[in-house]
Amino acid sequence: MKERTILKGVMSLTIIVEIIMMIWVYNVIGEERLTVQFIRLIFQLVLMLLILKQKSNIALWILVGFHVFSGLMNWAAINSGIVGQILSVYHFVIAGIICFYDDIEKKLLSEKV
Repeated sequence: MKERTILKGVMSLTIIVEIIMMIWVYNVIGEERLTVQFIRLIFQLVLMLLILKQKSNIALWILVGFHVFSGLMNWAAINSGIVGQILSVYHFVIAGIICFYDDIEKKLLSEKV
């Protein structure tokens, strides 16, 4: 369990998705939203470093809350369309996996043995 493989994989996926969203937003809207996207990425990276280096449970729950909040905001957007709804579901799933990564790893490791 010390490896936290599931958690590291989810965090890697989150970074990739955030970078893709930054590029997409820049291409669609322009650079006025780029600052906000960059701050989101830095905020998540700081939390991820705290989680991985210091095993911070507080940072873990803040990251979960961030994903739930982002999912709710995307879902509540008036003109979010299908992309907004997909992003909402993505954020909710990521939050759930982060919450229960330890249980998921235990279950996967018990099935391997």
